[in-house]
Amino acid sequence: MIPLGYHVGMIDPPALADEEVEFYRREGYLIVRNVLSSEEILGLQEITDDFIDSWRLLAESSSVIELDTGHTPEQPRIRRTKSPHRHHEIYAATLTA
Repeated sequence: MIPLGYHVGMIDPPALADEEVEFYRREGYLIVRNVLSSEEILGLQEITDDFIDSWRLLAESSSVIELDTGHTPEQPRIRRTKSPHRHHEIYAATLTA
C-alpha cells in the first residue's frame, strides 16, 4: 500500500501530522498539496481527457468505468474510472515508485 502523500520518485514517504491522519480517518479523504508536479498533473489530465473521449459512445457502465446519470456522447458524464492504474502506464507510474 502506498502511503498518503507519497510522490513518485521520493526516497522516503512524507510523514503526516496527527491532525491529518485523524481528519482522514474521520472524513475518508485528505488533500495533500504539492504531491504532484504541474507536469504530472497535466499528463494525468490529458490521459483522462483521452479516456473520456473514448467512452463518449458508451451507453452503460462497464468493468472499467461507471457512467453518471445524464451521460450522452455530446456531454459525457463519467462518475469514476475503476482502477485507472490498470488502464494506463502513467497512472500506474504515479502510484508506484
